[in-house]
Amino acid sequence: MKTKEEQLKIYSAYLPYGLKFISNRDSVDITNAWTLVGLKIDNSYPHKPTLLSERSDYKNVINIWSPTAKPILYDLSYLTKEELIKAGFNDHIDFLTHEREHWIKVYGFEKYISKLPYGHFQYLVSNHFNIFNLDESEYINKANLKQ
Repeated sequence: MKTKEEQLKIYSAYLPYGLKFISNRDSVDITNAWTLVGLKIDNSYPHKPTLLSERSDYKNVINIWSPTAKPILYDLSYLTKEELIKAGFNDHIDFLTHEREHWIKVYGFEKYISKLPYGHFQYLVSNHFNIFNLDESEYINKANLKQ
């Protein structure tokens, strides 16, 4: 389980890319998702970071520490060679796909991710892949959502 500070750092990496959250744990429907548009730190004590989010009809603030507010991400296992080639990548393809589990065992997850070229890292973040190794209980797998 990530600490609140770690979660805040992780979520901020996705800020430019429209990361979506679902705040109702019983709902796994993409139509109930909120788009992350900013982070706010409350100046009162104790300081409470919150996610600034919006839906098409109105703006709202979601408490980042609510156990029901989870980001919608793809697990790295959904990344394919074909997708990377289509995106214009011709290097690190095996490292990111079928050899991934081997290299994670060799390096550990954080070191594995730190070895990626910036363009690959940016592609994974912009396409909402779980590259920060969030536990399955800390995010909603986009592949499992109802459209």
